[in-house]
Amino acid sequence: MFSDSLTETALQIGNAVPIDLVKASGMTLKKAMYHIKVSRSKRRNG
Repeated sequence: MFSDSLTETALQIGNAVPIDLVKASGMTLKKAMYHIKVSRSKRRNG
C-alpha cells in the first residue's frame, strides 16, 4: 500500500524499479530522442 505522502510514494516506486531497467529505459529514450532530432534536421535541410 502506498503512503499518503506524495514524496514517500515516489520513493517507494523509485526503490522498486531495478537499476538495470532504469538504465535500459534511459538508453532507449536517448536513442529515440536522437533519431527524432536527426529526422527533424533532415526535414528542415531538405
